[in-house]
Amino acid sequence: LWRDWVIDAFNRNMPFDQFTTEQLAGDLLPHASTSQRVATGFNRNHSANNETGIIDEEFRTEYVVDRVDTTMTTWMGLTVACAQCHDHKYDPISQREFYQLFAFFNNVPETGLITKDDPPPVLMVSTPEQDRHIAELTEATAAASREFESHRTKMAGLMQEWESAAAVSLPQPPTDLLLLYESLNERSITNTRQLSGTALQFSRGIRADAAKFDATQHLEQPLANFNADGSWTIGMWVLPDGSLSCPLSKIQPEGDRCGLEVLWQKGRVSVHLVHRWGVNAIEVSSVEPARSGEWHHLVVRYDGSQSADGLNVFIDGRLAAVDVRRDALSGSLANHESLKIGRRD
Repeated sequence: LWRDWVIDAFNRNMPFDQFTTEQLAGDLLPHASTSQRVATGFNRNHSANNETGIIDEEFRTEYVVDRVDTTMTTWMGLTVACAQCHDHKYDPISQREFYQLFAFFNNVPETGLITKDDPPPVLMVSTPEQDRHIAELTEATAAASREFESHRTKMAGLMQEWESAAAVSLPQPPTDLLLLYESLNERSITNTRQLSGTALQFSRGIRADAAKFDATQHLEQPLANFNADGSWTIGMWVLPDGSLSCPLSKIQPEGDRCGLEVLWQKGRVSVHLVHRWGVNAIEVSSVEPARSGEWHHLVVRYDGSQSADGLNVFIDGRLAAVDVRRDALSGSLANHESLKIGRRD
């Protein structure tokens, strides 16, 4: 973008004083335009190193020296590289003066190792064609919103009318098949659930508050009537903020590790149904990763067939493609472990 700016400046016959001001301090001008900010790329256009293993401070210093040399060569017509190391008797620039200018460039918040987040500030710049397209889309969005408003007002009344009768007209869910419903908010946590570890923290969830598990605590709940070998469905809301966690498990902590567990591994949902770990088990993992830091609705459904084909994973209402890593279950998943929320074993 900076090179394009320079070519455009020549084509427009920009006065040299303006050319100088915008390249050295375009971002400091009152109400600086995007073009004037781009112009300051002059002092960002030195060589940069993103090779791991470099000495960070060595290369950061190299960048500062490059800016001093280039600025003096371009605007003063002087080569000042000698002054980096010592004074020359007849040179107009002393070593002290070199490092006075060095100190100016030495105050930028940059590092020697360039990464995708470094160095700030950065600027997202759209092309004129993109600007025109954005303007067209903005107008189209406003027009669609105005048209939708009349429909929304009409549908709101119909929706309210439907909701008032829905409780009577819709079939009721089978309460005798619901083994456990956990609403993990501060008001609903009771003594029937055993909290182990540190105190739970609560924050805003999807429908109410949510409990945060950070691997220093978990909840346990006995499930005496749960038949792990039959057909069952488990659903949960999760907001993962790390690369590895276990939202839910009912598995032996050692030995054959018989049982079941749901894991979050770098955005992928893994489900293990185990009779004997690594030998007699079903292990599947979702193919496409889901984003961390966002709420996701996970559903795991098993039909009791002892086959990976009978194990489904749904993420945000959609059936997820899974990588079947093991499909060799021929024994029971039953154990005497409690259901653990926020812990694997």
